[in-house]
Amino acid sequence: MTKNNNEANVNREREFTVVLEGLRSDFRVFGDGLDILSTKVEVISTKVEVLNTNQGRVWEKIVQMESSINKRFDSVESRLERLEITRA
Repeated sequence: MTKNNNEANVNREREFTVVLEGLRSDFRVFGDGLDILSTKVEVISTKVEVLNTNQGRVWEKIVQMESSINKRFDSVESRLERLEITRA
């Protein structure tokens, strides 16, 4: 019985070792995939930061254009008022 017990224990240890090696391999693949995903997230994050910066610049330009248009509109409006006063 001792021989059979020893053989059974050896077989269990081998099976356990095979399972552990499989798990180790799976974790390595998972880790590699996680590294790739992390790199992609970093790239996307950088692109989002650039987009946010560019969006801020676009809004600044829009505000400047709006201000310029308003000034020109006011100028045209005052000219028209003067013209109307002169004709009246």
